[in-house]
Amino acid sequence: MPGMRAKNEPVEKTESATFRMPDKVYKALREQARKNRTSLNTLVNQVLYAHLFDDLPHVRPMLVTLPTPVFAEMLSRLSEEDVVALGKLSAEGVMKSAVLGRYGRINADTIVDTLRITAERGGLGTFNEKLDDGEIVTFRHELGYKGSLFFSVQIETLSQMAGIKPQIEKTEEAVIVQF
Repeated sequence: MPGMRAKNEPVEKTESATFRMPDKVYKALREQARKNRTSLNTLVNQVLYAHLFDDLPHVRPMLVTLPTPVFAEMLSRLSEEDVVALGKLSAEGVMKSAVLGRYGRINADTIVDTLRITAERGGLGTFNEKLDDGEIVTFRHELGYKGSLFFSVQIETLSQMAGIKPQIEKTEEAVIVQF
């Protein structure tokens, strides 16, 4: 993914290109870039990369699309023990396959990028990242405490696979992770 490379990986060669697009699309991209606090160039690269490479056919058959309120209701009806088991199961299955299929490795960068994609594409919440003094990621959602528990277990499980131990804080509406 553009902007998500390990420190020892070489910078990819880039090309310049000019495109025409409807004004409505351009304005929407500008607004999204502003909201994401990124450049238009970076956003367009991310969108194109996702369109070309993030569609993982080996993962798609394992996915079921649920409206966020339905997922929230399902989580609320589970015991905390069941939410933990579900989070671990999903991390060891679909999420592990998605991360390895997309990046070929599991590390802090690939976990953070997967959280970002989950927030942006899954419609499950918003994602913020701070890169000072270690990477701090905040994943805000409307799934309640059990949603935070679910996501924190996913993050812990993927992190264990990578041999890292982030600090994770859970609230009613967010998961805050420091790598």
